[in-house]
Amino acid sequence: HKVVPKRRQWGQQKYETLTKGGNIMDIMVLKSQQWMNDTYGGDSRYTKVAEDGATGWGTINGLIIALQIELGMAETAAVIGPTTRGKFNAKYPGGITRQAADDTDTDNVHSIIQCALWCKGYYAETGSITGYYKGQSADSVEELKADMGSPAVYEAVCTAFGLRRNRSHKRNPADHQ
Repeated sequence: HKVVPKRRQWGQQKYETLTKGGNIMDIMVLKSQQWMNDTYGGDSRYTKVAEDGATGWGTINGLIIALQIELGMAETAAVIGPTTRGKFNAKYPGGITRQAADDTDTDNVHSIIQCALWCKGYYAETGSITGYYKGQSADSVEELKADMGSPAVYEAVCTAFGLRRNRSHKRNPADHQ
Protein backbone atom coordinates (compact mmCIF):
# COMPACT_ATOMS: atom_id res chain seq x y z
CA HIS A 1 0.00 0.00 0.00
CA LYS A 2 1.14 3.49 -0.76
CA VAL A 3 1.95 5.68 2.27
CA VAL A 4 0.81 9.25 1.68
CA PRO A 5 1.88 12.05 4.07
CA LYS A 6 -0.85 14.48 5.09
CA ARG A 7 -1.03 17.39 7.51
CA ARG A 8 -3.58 17.58 10.29
CA GLN A 9 -4.14 20.68 12.35
CA TRP A 10 -5.14 21.16 16.01
CA GLY A 11 -5.44 24.82 16.85
CA GLN A 12 -2.44 26.62 15.37
CA GLN A 13 -0.20 23.54 15.38
CA LYS A 14 0.19 21.08 12.52
CA TYR A 15 1.60 17.61 12.60
CA GLU A 16 2.02 14.79 10.16
CA THR A 17 -0.32 11.91 9.57
CA LEU A 18 0.06 9.08 7.12
CA THR A 19 -2.54 7.03 5.34
CA LYS A 20 -1.86 3.40 4.63
CA GLY A 21 -4.46 1.19 3.02
CA GLY A 22 -7.15 3.77 3.82
CA ASN A 23 -6.26 3.86 7.53
CA ILE A 24 -5.00 7.08 9.07
CA MET A 25 -1.77 6.74 11.01
CA ASP A 26 -0.56 9.60 13.18
CA ILE A 27 3.22 9.65 12.96
CA MET A 28 3.63 11.03 16.50
CA VAL A 29 1.31 8.42 17.96
CA LEU A 30 3.37 5.81 16.09
CA LYS A 31 6.59 7.29 17.51
CA SER A 32 4.99 7.23 20.98
CA GLN A 33 4.08 3.56 20.60
CA GLN A 34 7.58 2.74 19.37
CA TRP A 35 9.18 4.70 22.23
CA MET A 36 7.06 2.88 24.82
CA ASN A 37 7.85 -0.54 23.34
CA ASP A 38 11.57 0.26 23.07
CA THR A 39 11.72 1.70 26.59
CA TYR A 40 9.52 -0.78 28.49
CA GLY A 41 9.28 -3.82 26.21
CA GLY A 42 11.78 -5.79 28.28
CA ASP A 43 9.89 -5.19 31.53
CA SER A 44 7.57 -8.05 32.56
CA ARG A 45 5.05 -5.53 33.93
CA TYR A 46 4.54 -4.04 30.47
CA THR A 47 2.75 -5.55 27.48
CA LYS A 48 3.89 -4.18 24.14
CA VAL A 49 1.35 -2.00 22.36
CA ALA A 50 0.42 -2.23 18.70
CA GLU A 51 2.58 0.06 16.57
CA ASP A 52 -0.20 1.22 14.30
CA GLY A 53 -0.19 5.00 14.78
CA ALA A 54 -3.75 4.97 16.12
CA THR A 55 -4.63 5.97 19.65
CA GLY A 56 -6.71 3.30 21.32
CA TRP A 57 -7.12 1.85 24.78
CA GLY A 58 -4.08 -0.39 24.27
CA THR A 59 -1.89 2.67 23.82
CA ILE A 60 -3.52 4.58 26.69
CA ASN A 61 -3.18 1.57 28.99
CA GLY A 62 0.47 1.26 27.95
CA LEU A 63 1.06 4.89 28.95
CA ILE A 64 -0.54 4.31 32.35
CA ILE A 65 1.57 1.21 32.99
CA ALA A 66 4.72 3.04 31.81
CA LEU A 67 3.97 5.76 34.36
CA GLN A 68 3.51 3.17 37.09
CA ILE A 69 6.84 1.53 36.17
CA GLU A 70 8.56 4.91 36.40
CA LEU A 71 6.95 5.42 39.81
CA GLY A 72 8.51 2.15 40.98
CA MET A 73 5.30 0.18 41.39
CA ALA A 74 5.96 -3.56 41.75
CA GLU A 75 2.51 -4.39 40.40
CA THR A 76 0.86 -2.42 37.63
CA ALA A 77 -2.68 -2.10 36.33
CA ALA A 78 -4.02 -0.02 33.48
CA VAL A 79 -5.83 2.38 35.80
CA ILE A 80 -4.84 5.43 37.82
CA GLY A 81 -6.04 5.16 41.38
CA PRO A 82 -4.89 5.92 44.91
CA THR A 83 -1.67 3.87 44.72
CA THR A 84 -0.52 5.58 41.52
CA ARG A 85 -1.49 9.01 42.86
CA GLY A 86 0.35 8.34 46.13
CA LYS A 87 3.51 7.19 44.36
CA PHE A 88 3.35 10.18 42.03
CA ASN A 89 2.94 12.63 44.90
CA ALA A 90 5.85 10.99 46.73
CA LYS A 91 8.14 11.31 43.68
CA TYR A 92 6.89 14.78 42.68
CA PRO A 93 5.68 16.36 45.95
CA GLY A 94 5.29 19.81 44.38
CA GLY A 95 4.01 18.40 41.11
CA ILE A 96 5.84 18.51 37.82
CA THR A 97 7.23 21.95 37.10
CA ARG A 98 8.32 23.48 33.83
CA GLN A 99 12.03 23.11 33.14
CA ALA A 100 14.17 26.13 32.36
CA ALA A 101 14.82 26.60 28.66
CA ASP A 102 18.50 25.67 29.07
CA ASP A 103 17.83 22.59 31.26
CA THR A 104 19.12 19.46 29.51
CA ASP A 105 17.94 16.89 32.10
CA THR A 106 15.53 14.33 30.68
CA ASP A 107 13.00 12.17 32.50
CA ASN A 108 10.92 9.27 31.18
CA VAL A 109 7.87 10.69 32.99
CA HIS A 110 8.28 13.80 30.83
CA SER A 111 8.39 11.54 27.76
CA ILE A 112 5.22 9.78 28.93
CA ILE A 113 3.53 13.18 29.24
CA GLN A 114 4.62 14.05 25.70
CA CYS A 115 3.28 10.74 24.38
CA ALA A 116 -0.04 11.27 26.19
CA LEU A 117 -0.33 14.76 24.72
CA TRP A 118 0.28 13.47 21.18
CA CYS A 119 -2.15 10.59 21.67
CA LYS A 120 -4.91 12.92 22.81
CA GLY A 121 -4.53 15.53 20.08
CA TYR A 122 -2.33 18.06 21.87
CA TYR A 123 0.94 19.23 20.39
CA ALA A 124 4.17 18.30 22.20
CA GLU A 125 7.74 18.87 21.02
CA THR A 126 8.39 19.09 17.29
CA GLY A 127 8.83 15.70 15.66
CA SER A 128 10.30 13.76 18.57
CA ILE A 129 9.91 12.58 22.13
CA THR A 130 12.54 14.56 24.01
CA GLY A 131 12.06 13.77 27.69
CA TYR A 132 11.79 17.47 28.50
CA TYR A 133 8.97 19.28 30.28
CA LYS A 134 9.39 22.73 28.84
CA GLY A 135 8.48 24.61 25.69
CA GLN A 136 5.56 23.22 23.72
CA SER A 137 5.00 20.25 26.04
CA ALA A 138 4.53 22.46 29.11
CA ASP A 139 2.42 24.90 27.07
CA SER A 140 0.17 22.05 25.91
CA VAL A 141 -0.34 20.82 29.47
CA GLU A 142 -1.43 24.38 30.36
CA GLU A 143 -3.83 24.28 27.39
CA LEU A 144 -5.11 20.90 28.54
CA LYS A 145 -5.64 22.25 32.06
CA ALA A 146 -7.54 25.23 30.65
CA ASP A 147 -9.66 22.94 28.46
CA MET A 148 -10.49 20.78 31.47
CA GLY A 149 -10.68 23.47 34.11
CA SER A 150 -8.18 21.51 36.24
CA PRO A 151 -5.59 23.44 38.28
CA ALA A 152 -3.16 20.57 38.95
CA VAL A 153 -0.69 19.43 36.28
CA TYR A 154 -0.78 15.85 37.56
CA GLU A 155 -4.55 15.65 37.52
CA ALA A 156 -4.64 17.23 34.07
CA VAL A 157 -2.14 14.77 32.65
CA CYS A 158 -3.70 11.76 34.36
CA THR A 159 -7.13 12.75 33.17
CA ALA A 160 -5.68 13.16 29.68
CA PHE A 161 -5.22 9.42 29.58
CA GLY A 162 -9.01 9.11 29.45
CA LEU A 163 -9.83 12.36 27.67
CA ARG A 164 -10.25 13.11 24.03
CA ARG A 165 -9.87 16.66 22.84
CA ASN A 166 -13.16 18.52 23.29
CA ARG A 167 -14.89 15.36 24.57
CA SER A 168 -14.58 13.79 27.98
CA HIS A 169 -15.10 10.17 28.88
CA LYS A 170 -16.89 9.29 32.09
CA ARG A 171 -14.18 6.88 33.17
CA ASN A 172 -13.34 7.06 36.87
CA PRO A 173 -10.47 4.76 37.82
CA ALA A 174 -10.22 6.23 41.35
CA ASP A 175 -11.10 2.91 42.94
CA HIS A 176 -8.24 1.10 41.22
CA GLN A 177 -4.43 1.16 41.25
